[in-house]
Amino acid sequence: MYFVLRIKTIQNNMRVKILFFLAIFAVCTHTMAQNTDTTDIGVVINGIKWATRNVDKPKTFAANPEETGMFYQWNSDIAWSATDLMINSNGGTEWEQFYSAGWKVTNNVCPVGWRLPTHIEIETLLEKDKVIGEWIAHKGCKFTDKTTNNSLFLSAAGFRDKNGKLYLREYCGIYRGSTRGNSADAYSMYFNYLGQYGYGANVSESFSVRCVAE
Repeated sequence: MYFVLRIKTIQNNMRVKILFFLAIFAVCTHTMAQNTDTTDIGVVINGIKWATRNVDKPKTFAANPEETGMFYQWNSDIAWSATDLMINSNGGTEWEQFYSAGWKVTNNVCPVGWRLPTHIEIETLLEKDKVIGEWIAHKGCKFTDKTTNNSLFLSAAGFRDKNGKLYLREYCGIYRGSTRGNSADAYSMYFNYLGQYGYGANVSESFSVRCVAE
């Protein structure tokens, strides 16, 4: 009788372990399926669903939220490195001051199902009564929804000016929007240790891109 009970106990323990490992495997598989270089689970902040990672090469996401990805001029589908050496997504190293008269959907650099945010959508991150913006030194800015406690991290990658020179890496982040301002500017979001702001930036400058869901 003892041996029969012992065998049953061992069998039950094995079932528990098998079920545990199957559950872990299912969670890991689900996460991997959601976050690939072209898909992202997303997070809702103040009513807008944001991707959790920057755009890297066109139509792909960076590996994780802390990675800077690549820089983009306004309405250009060519990416530039966020670190020295300067090189673009086509392998070129010659900088070009890029200007576009209007927004072209065909130049959307976000993966399928995602796009650049409008100025109105960017402003939802800057609503101080609904979202907390927290600067994390040399890393970036964390935005937390006061109602849901959902959070979004944007890296402080710096930017390239209209001549292609890299500035302020780890000291600020500038993120592109799709909304055009005057003849030379387009709406963007800027943050550093002093706070978070929306402003018009030269369309030929090259910034980070964080997508919103279509």
